[in-house]
Amino acid sequence: MNKKLRYIAMTFVSIILVCCYMVRISYVNKDNAKAEVEYVSDSKSVQAGNLKIEVAEQKLYDVAEYVKEYPEIRDLYTYKGSYYEKFDGGNDVLRSYKKIFFIVLKVTNTGDKTEEIPYFEYKLYVDKNYAFDFLPTEVEYINKASGIGVKSQCSYKVKLVYQISDRVFDKDIYKNMQNMDNSIMVSGYPVMKNIKLSHTEYVKADDDAKLIYEDLVKNDTEEVSLPDTKENTILKQDEPYVKNGIKVYAESCEIYRKKFSGYKELGEDVDGEPFNKACIGKDDKIIWSDRYGNKKADFSIVVVNFTFVNDTKSDRSIYFYPMLHNYIGKMTTEFYFMSMDKNVKYKKYSSIYTVGAGSEVNVKSIFYLAENHNDKDKSYRYYIGDDSKKLYISLADADSENYNLEKGQAAGGIFMRVR
Repeated sequence: MNKKLRYIAMTFVSIILVCCYMVRISYVNKDNAKAEVEYVSDSKSVQAGNLKIEVAEQKLYDVAEYVKEYPEIRDLYTYKGSYYEKFDGGNDVLRSYKKIFFIVLKVTNTGDKTEEIPYFEYKLYVDKNYAFDFLPTEVEYINKASGIGVKSQCSYKVKLVYQISDRVFDKDIYKNMQNMDNSIMVSGYPVMKNIKLSHTEYVKADDDAKLIYEDLVKNDTEEVSLPDTKENTILKQDEPYVKNGIKVYAESCEIYRKKFSGYKELGEDVDGEPFNKACIGKDDKIIWSDRYGNKKADFSIVVVNFTFVNDTKSDRSIYFYPMLHNYIGKMTTEFYFMSMDKNVKYKKYSSIYTVGAGSEVNVKSIFYLAENHNDKDKSYRYYIGDDSKKLYISLADADSENYNLEKGQAAGGIFMRVR
């Protein structure tokens, strides 16, 4: 009898909890109207704030034909040495991207001030129910910019690229994708405005394009006898990081706390931007202030000099995006600058570098950080300590909650000691 009463009581309490949860949801959302969804023909424009948006071009490419037509993005469709190696399945993931939805939007600023185009928010919907975001790196490549503004009463054509994998759809939908109920969302809550894509041209790959693409995906069949550095590794100062046949050595680590004149020798960084001279004051003094000129913190600059060595018989590429960590493992980087000698081939916005066969090149990573936000808390993430303290760079993602460099725990990441 007692068991039956307990069961009834538990059931009653469960019902009460469910009811409370439903009331809570209703309470939270009662003042928020349900989003409206509007669909507009691709022959018309959409007004989103001060931006008038219209579809100027819509194509569905076989990926091989797309790569052939836009050679400037080919480095992104190479497996070895690229960010695709991070994915489980490797080049199988890359090969699954068999189609590319290519959309050009003409954006006109009807306001009286320069407006930023929020193209990162524009989603592609295939067959109405499948939502896709684009790969930011590729869109930056194809537009030759990472942020796009349009002046008052001016227009700009922004190119959007969406990789479409054959693993997502039924075969019938994938085969006839250009004729599905497709649209692009150019405005979000409270009114989601979608422009229909009813006149999409399908561009099929020819044999030449297929050969180019297959060669890119294979990216050199030469066997590399030197194994890659494994994940879950903490390298010593004199140990190289190895990836795709390229050895990376940390030659030196310099810390500047008062003055830094080395910026005068630097060209543009890998994203085409000059060194941030706002942190250098009179007589090369290192400073940091807000836009009103108020000093915010003591600013330090850390310069790590690397040498990339390629002993193989062919040009090789490496994805290299180091982040600085202090002696307890906290990530310290607030701002970052990358400079390299003229023999390094690279693409802007990609962090992919190519080193010629049998050669070595120099790469300089500059990390600048506001070090003393909180002098009392020496565990603060920007604190790098005195010259006796260790510094590391990370070259592969670690479990952020479980890695501890003081205890020698890499938690799946790859770290290189640089000081």
